[in-house]
Amino acid sequence: MSADGLDFTTLRRRGIEALQAKTGAEWTDYNLHDPGVTLLEAIAFALTDLAYRLDFETADLLTASPSGLELDALGLLTPPAALPARPSTLADLRHAILDAEPDAADVAIRTVASDRAEGVIEIFVWPGAAVEPVAVGNLLRRVRHAYDAVRGIGEDAVTIAAAREVRCRLRGEIEVERDREPAEIAAEIHDAISRLFGRGQERQTFEELRRADRPLDEVFDGPLFHHGVPRAQVAERRQLRPRDLDRLDGRAPEAFFRAVGAIEGVRFVRDLRVEMLDEELGDDPGAAPVLALVVPSTPAECDWLQLTSRGRRLAVDPVRLRRHAQHLRLQDARGVRRRSDPRAVLDPVVGTFRDVAAYTLLEDHLPALYGLRREGLPRTASTPARARSRQLRGYLMQIDQLFANALADIAALPRTYAKVGDGRTYRVADIGQTLPGDDRDLYPADAAVLRDLVAARDDVVDRRGRMLDYLLALYGESFTQNSLRTFDLYRTPSERAAAVLHHREHFLDQIERLVRDRAGAADLRDPNDPGVFARRLGVLLELAAVASDPWLATSLYRHDLELDDAPWPDRVAVGDLQPPANPLDGVVPLTDDGLGDGIDEALGHLRAQGLLQPGGLPRELWLAGIDLERYQLDQVTEGWRLLLEAVPSAVDVAVLATLATRPAAVALANRLRRALIALHRAGEGLIVVEDVLLRPRAVANAEALDLRRRSLRLTVVTSGWTARTSQPGFVDLVRETVRLNAPAHLVPRCVVCHEPATMLGLEAVHAEWRALLQAHLAAPEDAATCAELDRQSVELARLLDELEPGS
Repeated sequence: MSADGLDFTTLRRRGIEALQAKTGAEWTDYNLHDPGVTLLEAIAFALTDLAYRLDFETADLLTASPSGLELDALGLLTPPAALPARPSTLADLRHAILDAEPDAADVAIRTVASDRAEGVIEIFVWPGAAVEPVAVGNLLRRVRHAYDAVRGIGEDAVTIAAAREVRCRLRGEIEVERDREPAEIAAEIHDAISRLFGRGQERQTFEELRRADRPLDEVFDGPLFHHGVPRAQVAERRQLRPRDLDRLDGRAPEAFFRAVGAIEGVRFVRDLRVEMLDEELGDDPGAAPVLALVVPSTPAECDWLQLTSRGRRLAVDPVRLRRHAQHLRLQDARGVRRRSDPRAVLDPVVGTFRDVAAYTLLEDHLPALYGLRREGLPRTASTPARARSRQLRGYLMQIDQLFANALADIAALPRTYAKVGDGRTYRVADIGQTLPGDDRDLYPADAAVLRDLVAARDDVVDRRGRMLDYLLALYGESFTQNSLRTFDLYRTPSERAAAVLHHREHFLDQIERLVRDRAGAADLRDPNDPGVFARRLGVLLELAAVASDPWLATSLYRHDLELDDAPWPDRVAVGDLQPPANPLDGVVPLTDDGLGDGIDEALGHLRAQGLLQPGGLPRELWLAGIDLERYQLDQVTEGWRLLLEAVPSAVDVAVLATLATRPAAVALANRLRRALIALHRAGEGLIVVEDVLLRPRAVANAEALDLRRRSLRLTVVTSGWTARTSQPGFVDLVRETVRLNAPAHLVPRCVVCHEPATMLGLEAVHAEWRALLQAHLAAPEDAATCAELDRQSVELARLLDELEPGS
């Protein structure tokens, strides 16, 4: 602290220098006995205490309670949450499926060179030894589920099938030691060769990586798996396939010799060959042949691989050989399936809770002579002495309040820097309770007075906004809201300021998934899941109808409402309003009118007043009714008329209702506005269609669903009839946001549906298509479902193209 000039000696010296510069002619005694110097030293001491607390470790300052540091509340992610990525390569997909499905011995994935669609792959599964043939179908469905959970947007698996096993055997002659059982050595040889065929995968647990002191950016470089990190050398190794044996002319590759030679008890390998027992599958595109090494089960089969010791042939018991082989498979399965905790590689982030807000008043450090101690002045003290003591206490209280507020701000750092705030960035301390009883009247009786005073000068939107921007920047994100504020038509200015912060907090609260899985596709097993890409767009654009199934136009029709261009029937000329209409300027919207937030209850109340009746809804009421400034009140003999100015400077205005009292008219205006805003928000959302999923499922439909030119396209449909989406500027913002957030390999198009009736038909076709897609995935062999899915895909593609001809 000395280097910063915050030590006691430096502060005292600088204080005296300042006093000399300002009062040098009147104040010349700066010795210790001078009361002014005593006060200066007390203040200097308080400043050193403040500097000392500010110098605590950052983790300590952000620890809000004795329970420890709460990273989640602070919007801070640990490396296992912040560093991993989604599976993005074929190798990543293979590891993800094997990690999720224990009964799959191996998985082969290849891209499909198709004239009908781009972005599709084929997955072939090698069932494990424990999977019965009748259970292979269930295994393939589980693999489909595992793939759908990590599928990228614009991608899909056209085939998920069991790989065909091409049986092969080992032939050769191997010299071994006599101190191990021959059957055990033979079992280990077959196990080592099976591993080189690509059976399963070898993993390092996070506990092993911890002991190896691997850097965190290497440990979490790629997807995060439940059972450890695939060994790099194994993950990149090319698997041996049946065609490779033709190239090798039956002789085992060099890697086979090295693997066998590394087995305990093996002295050297004289000869080693791999021979197929089945014919290879050939060029059938619907199969992926894989080698399956046969473990001998009879004495004759044990002669395939001869073990010798000093030239003598050793007998191998087939029963014990298979028993050892089965033990090795089980041991390997347990090792691969060991669940591993990524926290094992982390050094815990800890902080010590420090009660930094505890403050001792300056007067408690002064000598008893000043009469400011807790016991106060003696009873014999004169009235002037008491007055001087009270005057000094009032003077010091201002300085004490300043220091106490600073400590309160330090103590509130865990709340100030939290991802969800409490609406304050400055705090005020209540020191009134520490004053002696006789002098408490010097302090405001209600501490809220000081809090309100501080809040009036607390620019929360700016200060907290900058803090949230900093937290977002930690993850390479930014969330500017100038454009959103421009199109925020549903809030009053006071509501808008709080919404600006809420948007950032909402984004930060979901940042782990919205950043890592930004290219995540919809889960095809769930018709209501829009996918992380759509959710991200919804958060960035503040669209309400994205997190659930997007029924945008249905939100109107389910309430028996339909937009029309007919004007409101009951109207009055502006010139007939005597006296001039009374606007609702300054009227605070109701927050609790006894109706709750349910739109059905609100509509019931409005319809009882003659508003929003089933049938046609005039567009002038639909668009102007969300703006409080368009409402006016006009007093007549019957009471108060509620008026709506649909078009500024128009010759007439709409008469919505006549009520007995002004408060009743104000309440009706607020309820109508709130109901209309709810309907507008329900109509704002996105329908995201991955065009690759419209591909033909049956060969007969290939011509009707020619997606070669459009399979790498992403179609986003938004409504165009709400107050925001009907504005060209907001539509441009939607298109720009879609373009910036879409994966680079896809061509996004954003189309606008301006009529609810058209969107209603699109929503019905889209929902039916998603349901058929789910049914097809559950039973891909069902020809009827396949044909119906293709028919619905043709219809959906037609509707999308009609929204934007020529696209």
